[in-house]
This record gives sequence, structure tokens and C-alpha cells, in this order.
Amino acid sequence: MAVRPRFRLTVPQSLWVAVAEAISPEFADSYLFGADLTGTVLEPRTLTGYRMMRDRGDFMALLGRMKFTLKEPKPWKRDGEKLSSEECY
Repeated sequence: MAVRPRFRLTVPQSLWVAVAEAISPEFADSYLFGADLTGTVLEPRTLTGYRMMRDRGDFMALLGRMKFTLKEPKPWKRDGEKLSSEECY
């Protein structure tokens, strides 16, 4: 049986699958949820997600192979641009 995301995807499924296979499905669920992929720039939903991604050498190597750049998100504000925790589930 194929592994599937536990949460609603906000990035292409192909990115989720690549991260799930290279790192783990749990990592993909936790840190790609709510992220934005604009062209080749990946912006996580939270600063915590950004830091966890940035600090994982295997994840950063995967992004490098995919020619993606990790962007630090702005601190979250209720401006309607990012999902709130209530909208996650």
C-alpha cells in the first residue's frame, strides 16, 4: 500500500512523495503542510518548520538535487495569507 499524506496538501504531491521517500512520511506531513512552492522557492508555513528543514542535511541535499531554494517565512500574522491552525484540520 502506498503512503499518503495525512493532511491537505498545499505543495505538489510529487514534492511530498519525494520528501516522504527520502526522509520520512512524518517529516513530509509535519513540515510541508501549509508550505508554499512558488516556482523553485519553498516557503514553509512556520519559522519552526523552516528551522527544522534548514537543519536537516538530508532534506537540504534533496532540495539541492531538486533545484529548490528554502525561504524563511515571515512571522505569522492573521492577515489571511497563511493557514491558521484551525484551518489545518
